[in-house]
Amino acid sequence: YTTNYGFSAGIRSAIVPGWGQFYKKQTIKGVLFLSAEIASIGSIIYFQNQHNYNMNRSEETPTLEIKKEYVNRAQDNATYRNIAIGTAVATWVWSIIDAVATDGVPKYALVDKYNFNIVSDNRNDIALSFKYNFN
Repeated sequence: YTTNYGFSAGIRSAIVPGWGQFYKKQTIKGVLFLSAEIASIGSIIYFQNQHNYNMNRSEETPTLEIKKEYVNRAQDNATYRNIAIGTAVATWVWSIIDAVATDGVPKYALVDKYNFNIVSDNRNDIALSFKYNFN
């Protein structure tokens, strides 16, 4: 038995954050990483839409004072979007590192690719068996 899942869990987490944790039977961690990534991506989309909305309003407004207010809101939304991008990247990297570095639930692992056995019974018969694992 082994708790080492190797780089296959890391590759899964590189594709979808949390997938490597699900593969290692760490369901709670997988849900947390996946939820954090979904929330970060949702925040990126929301703040980008708010930025675009405020920039469009600033272009439509004839008053300079109101135009400045819309531009300031757009800049704030761009800052929040950038924070959300940083959060998404940090969650993604943390998910990969966690999937590679931590142990998972114990699983059965074949150590040898091949196995030779010599079998004997009470009648003095001898048999040779060969087993090869293709995984």
